[in-house]
Amino acid sequence: MRISKWKKPQQRQQHQQQQEQQQQQAQAWQQQQQQAQAWQQQQQQAQAWQQQQQQAQAWQQQQQQAQAWQQQQQQAQAWQQQQQQAQEWQQQQQHHHPPQHHSGCWGGRHSHYYRRGDDGDHASVHPHNARVHPHNH
Repeated sequence: MRISKWKKPQQRQQHQQQQEQQQQQAQAWQQQQQQAQAWQQQQQQAQAWQQQQQQAQAWQQQQQQAQAWQQQQQQAQAWQQQQQQAQEWQQQQQHHHPPQHHSGCWGGRHSHYYRRGDDGDHASVHPHNARVHPHNH
């Protein structure tokens, strides 16, 4: 009698264990499903990250274009500076060596007569004495 009494609870325990195992398996399957969903989300996040990477690359390209444009701007500024330097140089040249400026003071008849009168006889070739030249001829 004792043996038969002890067998029944064991059988009950085995039945309960089987149910628990089935529930555990079901829970494990649900966990796998959740993991699969989480993995899909990770995949989607990875795709979104790739898109962000592509956007970042496009932004880098835009940055490079902006840098190239800045370089062009710098070149343009350097060219403008060269232009300004050239203008300043021309102004300096004009200031130091004015074209035909001194010719009015030292050129013309005076320089011509004084050059001819380098022998010391300035008065004979001076414009003021030009009146007496026709009489001498």
